[in-house]
Amino acid sequence: MILRALRLLKVLDTLGPLKGRKKLHKLVYVLQSTGDQLGYEFDLHYYGPYSYSLAEDLQALRTTNLLSETLDGQTYTLTLTSKGKQLCERLAQGFTFNRGLAESLVGASPAALEVAATAVYLASLRSAETRVFEVLHSLKPNLKPYYGAASELLTRVAAALPASVSVTISELAKKLPSESPQPSR
Repeated sequence: MILRALRLLKVLDTLGPLKGRKKLHKLVYVLQSTGDQLGYEFDLHYYGPYSYSLAEDLQALRTTNLLSETLDGQTYTLTLTSKGKQLCERLAQGFTFNRGLAESLVGASPAALEVAATAVYLASLRSAETRVFEVLHSLKPNLKPYYGAASELLTRVAAALPASVSVTISELAKKLPSESPQPSR
């Protein structure tokens, strides 16, 4: 748990203040899917991939005053404390992750990231099947307006995924924009 929490600190330190616990779950899931060794197990929940151990590590980091959370409306902003930054500088130096990918995902809307992370999760379970779009659409019909943005995210992520998942995600990325509603004129 300690090494895993240090890796999480490093990700949070690199990305700066992060808006949203749910967003962090999706971001960490996608990073792990591309090969980054963060050490979390994920299940599919209502808002997409979710990790109980990641939630526990966030609680431990808050309890030990390494991480602070501020509530803005319904969203928490996660920020390393000065103690967390110092610890991260001393102990997490050898850990690297796909920073470029993480930085490209962190600015995405939470809904688009939810669609993209859920698609990657489904593709990893059903890599041999072509029904990923249908299952995704049945799970996330309310997020249809975000399919176009999710498609852009999936295009960025596909190259970093294992080949068995990458092909499915690349095909899905092409299909999603056509399913996005067209703006009214």
